[in-house]
Amino acid sequence: MTKEQHELISEWITDAHILLKCHLSMAESTRRKHRNIGIISAVLSAIVGSSIFASLGEENMSKVIIITTGLISLSATILTSILAFLKLPEIANQYHNSGNEYAAVRKEMQFLLTFEASEDEYVKNEIKRLKIKWDEIRKNSIPISTKTIKRINKRPDTAATRR
Repeated sequence: MTKEQHELISEWITDAHILLKCHLSMAESTRRKHRNIGIISAVLSAIVGSSIFASLGEENMSKVIIITTGLISLSATILTSILAFLKLPEIANQYHNSGNEYAAVRKEMQFLLTFEASEDEYVKNEIKRLKIKWDEIRKNSIPISTKTIKRINKRPDTAATRR
């Protein structure tokens, strides 16, 4: 393996590590959003259900309570609809799968670094193959926010891979 090949593969390993971390971070963030919206929606629905149940025996229910209950019910319905529309679990799985693909290609690249200079032709072919695989992963990956990329690049565990 030539020095240039070694440097190229090392750069790719660093990039794959960063992209792996970004995709897994985005997956966790997306799951957290889904969970939080779901909890809020469930709490609001429980409040509406409890208030309706509590008011069953009352004849003179305040208009403020009726309007407030209606607004809370509407909010719960909107949140539930948003959850269905956004399909956050599917997006989280896409992020997670992309992260796993970057992890796999990174391991292949790390293995490639173990080859000797005498195996230059094999390394050259593997670099071409991995470049095609890398491009395919990138093409099929869900986009990562710039904010996440910047945050991941500042992490000490990511900085350590950028020697």
